[in-house]
Amino acid sequence: QLNALAQGNSAFDPGSAVLKAGGQQELDELIATIGKRKMNVGSIIIAGHTDRFEAESANATLAEERAKAVASYLPARGLDQKLMFWEGKGAKEPVPVTKFCE
Repeated sequence: QLNALAQGNSAFDPGSAVLKAGGQQELDELIATIGKRKMNVGSIIIAGHTDRFEAESANATLAEERAKAVASYLPARGLDQKLMFWEGKGAKEPVPVTKFCE
């Protein structure tokens, strides 16, 4: 099992689901690792999160939109979309606010 995180201000602006260059770079590093290790990918599980303030806001779908943004990015980098499963954690599992602070 290989885990990667595209998180914080480098991946998403607060309140936004647009995957930024920093998040793309983190995902590209994951893909490079898969290639170097010649790993056979059986499934890709993508979980979108928000911080506690975003989870309390009116945008209840933000975590899901972030997961979808990652799921849209990965096939362009050669990963099979049929192997992807995504979900938004939202208020169920908010990330600490400190991950969005610089």
